[in-house]
Amino acid sequence: AGSARGLGAAFHGLLLVWLLAGELGLAAGGTAETCLTGVLTDSDAVSTLAGAAEGDVDATGTNAKFNDPYGIGISTDGAYVYVADKDNHKIRKVTVSTGEVTTLAGSSSGDNDATGAAAQFKEPQQIATNPKDSTALVADTGNHKIKKVDLDTGAVTSLVGAWASYNDGTGTNAKFNHPFGLVITSDGTTAYIADRYNNAIRTLTISSSEVATLVDTSFSQPTGVAISSDDTTLWVADLNNRLIKKVVISTKTVTTLAGSSWGNVDSTTSTDVKFKKPVDLALYDDLYLLVTDEDNDDVRAVSVTDGATFRIAGGGDGVDEGNVDGTGSSARFNKMRGVVVAPDGKYAYVIDNNNEKVRKIELCNGAASSYEPVKTCLVSAMSSTDFVKNFAGTGSDGYVSGANSVGSFDEPTGVAVSADSGTVYVADKKNNAVRAVKVTTGEVTTLAGKSDGSEVSDSTADSVSGFKKPKGIAAHPSDGSIYISEEGCKIRKIVISSGTLSTFAGSLDGSCDYRDSSTSTDVRFNKPE
Repeated sequence: AGSARGLGAAFHGLLLVWLLAGELGLAAGGTAETCLTGVLTDSDAVSTLAGAAEGDVDATGTNAKFNDPYGIGISTDGAYVYVADKDNHKIRKVTVSTGEVTTLAGSSSGDNDATGAAAQFKEPQQIATNPKDSTALVADTGNHKIKKVDLDTGAVTSLVGAWASYNDGTGTNAKFNHPFGLVITSDGTTAYIADRYNNAIRTLTISSSEVATLVDTSFSQPTGVAISSDDTTLWVADLNNRLIKKVVISTKTVTTLAGSSWGNVDSTTSTDVKFKKPVDLALYDDLYLLVTDEDNDDVRAVSVTDGATFRIAGGGDGVDEGNVDGTGSSARFNKMRGVVVAPDGKYAYVIDNNNEKVRKIELCNGAASSYEPVKTCLVSAMSSTDFVKNFAGTGSDGYVSGANSVGSFDEPTGVAVSADSGTVYVADKKNNAVRAVKVTTGEVTTLAGKSDGSEVSDSTADSVSGFKKPKGIAAHPSDGSIYISEEGCKIRKIVISSGTLSTFAGSLDGSCDYRDSSTSTDVRFNKPE
């Protein structure tokens, strides 16, 4: 799963494009719960993204074929999902917008580090993308290894593991027994692995290929694992115990979040909840876990706070298995496996194993959802003739103030909006300036910066109204000031009412380093963005 960690905006082209949020008439509201419960009644909540029958075919939509697909991951931008295609011994790439399926890596069953079709896996069963680079980790279950895949090139390298056993260590000295689920921390440095037949959760330090055991009690064939956005908590699908468990990473404390015994029961009381085979899970909005239950053929939502559980898709109880798109309540699946949530939280993608499909679930389009007015406004953008339009900039680099058709920028990189929504401020990097654009007219002026657009030297203090490659910019919500980060290793502040420019934090002479301090001028940055 993916989630937004903070807000920001960057414009690396030559045009500043403006989407006027006020024109949407959006109002805040809605909850994760109403969003999820709406799936049951939404007429097109569940659809088929790709796949139709057993086989090994790269094609688009239902013309593509998988063979016993298991795990699923998603790119950081949500544009692609990656499928661990178990019995084809491959990693497949699916373009979300079109359903096009291609083979990223793998061919026949084997164990070979190489690129693309020359690489070999043996029954890979899960994949997790790294949020900090264009790689993913694959649980190469049949080889009892964890492998790294370059998502751009398809190059595959083995990180840890060798044969079925149980041992902490580095590289091939580390041993697993059917590694299954895995998840990567938000900083991209650490992976947690559900080591299924060792009944353990293992920790992998990716850079050093070092494996340690986090906890090896309380589980019976753990298969799925998810992590909180602050990287402090794990949730585990404990398959044979038919439970969802919580692990506090710092203390290694394991508790049961939801579940009791074999069955299919939803309840607001966590100990009354029943699963049959909870095989995978993904975090949604830091509030719910989406759980795929292999034998109940449904997707359940479990509150991370109290374990309350409700169904969002599928017939439930395993008696209504099938192959049907439609509302959440009428949709049918056959042996569900992996699940992942898109970074923007709008969709979930699930592996429908026996139907050899990747299914898509729209999470926020139900009649019961109070997000529906927001969605309706946003969807209207697809048909609006002028929803996205040029706000300011000519399409060519320059340093000209004037009307929106005349004013120009040179690699604008940061943008902020004033508290009264009347002005847009732009960090105009190569002009070494902060520009102001009037919302009502698009008129561009220079708020601060040298008249010739040249950068100031590192030794220049605040006596000259200039910058050294400003990049990031933020507007204070109430005091009428803006803050700018620059390659000159400072954070600068402009008081709009007076036009005063000062150094808010960092060395006055532009010294670059890394240092915290309670004295603002003793703080050091290294090219903050």
